[in-house]
Amino acid sequence: MDGVSLQYLFSGLTEKKKLELVFDLGNKTNKKLLQKGKELKNFISEWKIKLSQKLNTELNDIILVNPKEKDGLCSLDLLHNKSNVNSTINKIKSFNEIKNIEEKPLIEACQLVMDIFDSAGNNQDGGLAIGEKRGGEDYLPPIGWNGYGLKVIGKYDYGDDTWLNFMDKDGVFAVAYFGLSNIYGNKNNLNHFFNEIFSEKALKIGYEQTYSNDKDLRNPSKKCGNGVYLFQDPKIAENTAGIIDIDGVRYKILLMCRVNPKK
Repeated sequence: MDGVSLQYLFSGLTEKKKLELVFDLGNKTNKKLLQKGKELKNFISEWKIKLSQKLNTELNDIILVNPKEKDGLCSLDLLHNKSNVNSTINKIKSFNEIKNIEEKPLIEACQLVMDIFDSAGNNQDGGLAIGEKRGGEDYLPPIGWNGYGLKVIGKYDYGDDTWLNFMDKDGVFAVAYFGLSNIYGNKNNLNHFFNEIFSEKALKIGYEQTYSNDKDLRNPSKKCGNGVYLFQDPKIAENTAGIIDIDGVRYKILLMCRVNPKK
């Protein structure tokens, strides 16, 4: 879309986070559990009990999925409430039988194509630039979201990257957000979506044109018409984003865009 450029992908978890636990199957305790159960599903059941006791939570709250065995190791994904992630990690680290534990980011969970991302632009909380402006408009940062930088240097505005600047000066574009629909709610569709917008350098006009017949506030005598809906406030954009379920973890995805204030 003319005058709109991408900058970030922001992900927010609606209910649970995903932690990858790696078990050393050569460990004495794990060997006993495997011999006792004789099947991996029984090994998982035993660890659900141990984790529920360690985390002081109900057994049904411990969800272990996606078991993978390789080279004497077994990895399992633990889904848990996002409010106490650091406490959960610290408690689980006390188990000698668990070789490693780490949070699985959206990019890995969804197996998104890595060559569209630029890790130098990653941002944990959307920045704290409260009260600043971009392109003469108020900048409202997406606090609490995890941001993944996209490869956009030299990609828009005929290679002039002034639009991307963090200072409010001439040539800088304003910030707006796009909430991703849940029609992209699987790994293949997400990858297709990002490949499409990067190859065409544009967001496509969708089918659901909710506001097309509403009055255009800039010119009340006209209707908004068809287009891509962007919002200055990330909280409003969040309300328009659909829930995307990836292996039992529910995400919402926002795209931070830059909008040319002259167009």
